[in-house]
Formats: sequence, C-alpha cells, structure tokens
Amino acid sequence: MLHCVQKQEKASSEGKKPMKPAPFRMLVKSIALSGLLITTGCSKPISSELQQAYTTYATEIMQGHGHKAAKRVSQDTIEHYLSLRDTALEGGTPQGLYDEVSVYYLRAKFDDVSIAKLTGRDVMNVLAKAELIGEKDFNEYTLSDIRYTEVEARADLVKGGETTPFEIRFTKEDGEWRVHPERFRAKRNELLEKRIVTFEGQRDDVISELLKMRGIDSGLTPALRQPLRQPSG
Repeated sequence: MLHCVQKQEKASSEGKKPMKPAPFRMLVKSIALSGLLITTGCSKPISSELQQAYTTYATEIMQGHGHKAAKRVSQDTIEHYLSLRDTALEGGTPQGLYDEVSVYYLRAKFDDVSIAKLTGRDVMNVLAKAELIGEKDFNEYTLSDIRYTEVEARADLVKGGETTPFEIRFTKEDGEWRVHPERFRAKRNELLEKRIVTFEGQRDDVISELLKMRGIDSGLTPALRQPLRQPSG
C-alpha cells in the first residue's frame, strides 16, 4: 500500500496537479509509521503472494515433506530447529511444550553421533514426518486481516470461514516471502497448556501420550530427560 501511495504522489507532482488534501497525507503518514500496513485493493498481489507462500508451506508440512517446507521458512525458523537439536544433545530449556516433546522425540530416535550431523532443515524434516509441526488440516487455513511492510507481514488464520486463535508471520528474504511461524508455535503451546489445566491433566502424562502416538512406546522416561551428551568429569 505504501508503494501505491508513493507512486500516486509522485505522478501528481510531475504533472503539477493539486496534491492530496493535507488530512489525507497525514493519514497515509500515520499508517506508514505504524509499522504494518492494512491491505487494500492495490495490495491484492501481495495478498496472493502471502497466501501462496503459506499454502505451499502448510501443504508440504502436512505431507511430511519437511525438507521442502524448510525452503519456505525464514532463517530464524531454521535456527529454531537447530536449537532443538542442540538442546537434545547438550540440554537446556525448550521454549514450549511441543518443543519439549520434539526434544524428547529426537533423543528417542537418534544417538548423539547421528543427531550431531543433522542440520536445522533435517530436524524440521524429522519433526514434520512425526506430525510435530502445524495443526490438523494445516493447509486448509486461509489468511485474513493481512498487514505488511516491505520486509515483513502478518495475518490471522481462518478455517472454513471461522476465525481461529492463530496468527502467522512472514519475512521477506532474498526477494521472497518466507513463513515465520514463531507466533503460531507460541499460541499452539499456550492452547495445549491451557487444555491441560482445564482438564486437570498431568503435564508429563500428556507428553508421554504424545510420544506414544508417534511410536515411542515407552513414552516419557527418565532417560529421555537427560541430554545425549553428558558433561565430562
């Protein structure tokens, strides 16, 4: 939207036509300074680009094609999955319940030598196949209330015409819009934590069940709580 407004003002100046009224210019300036711009008719191509970026990413996640999906996400997202590998190896505190489950899953599936060879994209691929990324029917969500600047964007996720509690963000890297799902992951963790409290469940029992659903028959064990590499000495 900012680009459309700038072009209109430049054309008016070159043709010596009257400028837009001052209140209009002030409104445009205030929107631009807010950091994120609300989409209008002239921003339809941006909306289409973002929707395509999201749908492609979500479809690849649903299909378990984590390596392909990794090409659609921000570098920060790749670094996040790399940090899960490091936590599985060396220990540390995951950012949320699903990340915690992911760390235990990695420890159950790999020894320290094998996991150390994984890249962030490899970890993303492993977790996509284990259905530890995204939500059910992830690729059926559509974007709503899109706000953007030249280098970042965010949108609410809608499913079947109904609003959801989820938001997705994007960053522009190497000229392409890439999915940056940090806020989505945070909300997903928050909702699961709330469900545990609502139904008076035990956090460890929930983690154990999530692991069993993914082929870790013993569920959460004391061994999985320990990093794969123990401190020497």
